[in-house]
Amino acid sequence: MARIAIVDSQKLSSEVVNIQNDIKELFGVDFVPNFFKVLSNNEDVLSGLYLMNKKLLHEGKLPNSLKEMIFLTLALRLKCNYCASIHYAKLHDLDIGEAEDLVTDISLIKNLLVRKVLLFSIKVMESPRGVTDVDIKELEKVGLSKAEIIEAIAVASFSSSIVKTSLALKVQTDDEIKEYLEGKNIELKVA
Repeated sequence: MARIAIVDSQKLSSEVVNIQNDIKELFGVDFVPNFFKVLSNNEDVLSGLYLMNKKLLHEGKLPNSLKEMIFLTLALRLKCNYCASIHYAKLHDLDIGEAEDLVTDISLIKNLLVRKVLLFSIKVMESPRGVTDVDIKELEKVGLSKAEIIEAIAVASFSSSIVKTSLALKVQTDDEIKEYLEGKNIELKVA
């Protein structure tokens, strides 16, 4: 059970209901993920994190699949079952086969660009001051532009923050995500 209860849908303000409807539309689902339900206790935080999610994970220069892989990588690294389940399901739904390698071992990912971005994202999360000019040059060598590198840093930072927020709130995996994974015979063990 989450540390802060989900607000009864009958008690939500019209602004929160509108944001939740936007979330369902953006994610292409018919339910509001538990993370956003818990955040509905604070309309300002809900609105801000939704807009950041929209701008960083659904728009921009990097492919959405790579951003989902960054999120999954960091969720696995921080041992967040909730975030890992949602982002693994999203990658599976996008038919990204590398998601399975990601869960097992990043070094198994054959695409050099993807592997380097994921390892870089871990470094951004764990040691942002440790990011060097050499790291940036390595990403440029595999084809990332400066704008894409900035976006990768922002996505890693945002994803890390969301994972940590989910862990602190002890958000539970949505029944819809559990059913999706079970229906695909996927057992994801994070912690």
